[in-house]
Amino acid sequence: MSSPRTIAAAYVTAKSAYEGTLKRAAGARRLHKSNGVNLNSANDLIDGYRHLRRGELFQRTLSGPDMRYYLSQILADSGPSALQTALHSLWLHIAYFERVQKTTMHTMRGLAADFQSSAGTFKFADHVTIEFEKAVQRSMSDDADRRRKRLLKARKIPDRVPVVILGFARDPDVVAEVRFRANGKCEGCKKDAPFFRRKDGKPYLEAHHVKQLADGGEDTVENAVALCPNCHREKHFGAVAMV
Repeated sequence: MSSPRTIAAAYVTAKSAYEGTLKRAAGARRLHKSNGVNLNSANDLIDGYRHLRRGELFQRTLSGPDMRYYLSQILADSGPSALQTALHSLWLHIAYFERVQKTTMHTMRGLAADFQSSAGTFKFADHVTIEFEKAVQRSMSDDADRRRKRLLKARKIPDRVPVVILGFARDPDVVAEVRFRANGKCEGCKKDAPFFRRKDGKPYLEAHHVKQLADGGEDTVENAVALCPNCHREKHFGAVAMV
């Protein structure tokens, strides 16, 4: 466990290294020289922050108080979305550590539970897709010079955001039957499938529900068609519905 002064310095250093304003090695040396932190421990503190911000698995564990400080500061600095990402990283670490060490990380599990309410609910994949498309449309409507200036400052490696994916337990027999019915031709444009599958050499077509399952549609052969990727995308995103 680090002293309050040391963990505060470690956080500032790790954040600077993550944002690219300080080299990792230089940050570790600074913590060693100014706060007496062992170089290996300094690197762990810096790397731990980076993994939390990216939502990645990390193997070298931090103490409970150090992790609590990191999570609380990530929330204060970057908001609930960043905290969601950090909690995803923490749960990956918990699963890894408990599997390898054959133990239960009661402290870390407690921390994750404590911070979950502050992080809010996880984002759903459909909502993320919709919001991203809205952001793209706003960017396309913006002034080109402003967009290019943002691109010059943009991070090259995006942060990871945990999402929850809710799906349906679809019947594989429905998909198989629809593909057999199509006999290698798109049931939208009536053209041959655009390519053959690498795995089995069969025509590539995608099953599409005429009335979406999310809207109460049935998972039946009668409510499904086999489409080429282009027609399938047009069904979902086209300006005019396909006949």
